Amino acid sequence: MAYNGEAPILDASNIAYGLYDPFFLLNGQNIIVSGFEVRNGGTGIYLQGNNDTVSNMKVHHVLGTGILAKGDYSVVQNSTVYQTCLDHYNYLIGNGGHSGWGTGISAARNPVTGITRHAQLTGNTVYNVWGEGLSTYEADGTLISNNTVYDNWAENTYISDASNVLFKDNLVYNTANNVVGKRANLLSLADEVASVPRSTNNVVINNMFLNGNLDAFSWTIVSGSGLSNAFITNNTLVNGTLNTGNINQASVVENNIFFRNDGGAVAAVPTLSGLQFTNNIWSSKPAFIDPNDWITNPQLALTGTITAGTLSKTYFAISATSPAISDGQPVLVTVSNYTVSSQATNLNVGAYITDPIKYTAS
Repeated sequence: MAYNGEAPILDASNIAYGLYDPFFLLNGQNIIVSGFEVRNGGTGIYLQGNNDTVSNMKVHHVLGTGILAKGDYSVVQNSTVYQTCLDHYNYLIGNGGHSGWGTGISAARNPVTGITRHAQLTGNTVYNVWGEGLSTYEADGTLISNNTVYDNWAENTYISDASNVLFKDNLVYNTANNVVGKRANLLSLADEVASVPRSTNNVVINNMFLNGNLDAFSWTIVSGSGLSNAFITNNTLVNGTLNTGNINQASVVENNIFFRNDGGAVAAVPTLSGLQFTNNIWSSKPAFIDPNDWITNPQLALTGTITAGTLSKTYFAISATSPAISDGQPVLVTVSNYTVSSQATNLNVGAYITDPIKYTAS
């Protein structure tokens, strides 16, 4: 732990390191690290053991991933990560490097079992990463909550080859003329590895998205995989497209606001097979429409600055006369060791600034 009021710096500038070499390695159990700045190196912080926690860290200017949580019950919280995956940046500008990329923060791929279980990525800020921003892959039961993620080169947030993920209360966006020069997907769900279990039973709830797409298995690298038993509810997507794929099973999209004022399509849904849409508000009519959906103006505030690092959740607030008020379906679902319930029958449509939904750990 850093001494109160101080922020010690760990700098690998004068150390020889490779792309995948961890600069700060947590190799035991129940280790707690807090309050340091980590810069330069291959991988910034590597949580290899189980039940390890890092918090209030600042990680930047590393060749590969900023913080990689591989151990079961890892916790990464209240940390800031930016300018990672610089090896990929070097490739992009023709200065060596590799065509592949890492991430800002990930919970993934336990070194013993192959699947990282019950990791938590909460309260972090991730931006200007030359790969994916924040992700979980080859994992089960990851909690991704209350993070702010923006302006990353690949997917801003990504759930891949992972099951029982609870993705809630996150703010994810792209800004114009950003550092990485791209408008990457805000959230993608997909599979990439055929040798691990297929993604299933993931919950995406009460998130706010601006200026980018939400891809729910519109693509996948693993043949035959698709959106399975997913629950996408009470999110607000502004100026982006909901994209789904051809393979879906028992998945629900409800209580969401899909709003555009930039002329783009609100959705690209090639088939309704295996998908249930209900109680969503669309600003324009998609190619399909469920009888319980509405085509109307949700009356979002859309006020305040939307530059990098300044966007507030109040931008997504609804007015006192919004049709979204009290027109949502009740929520009751179990994911990992959480029971997710709305505790009321008059839930709003779209995301709440203060989440009223109850998450009860078993």
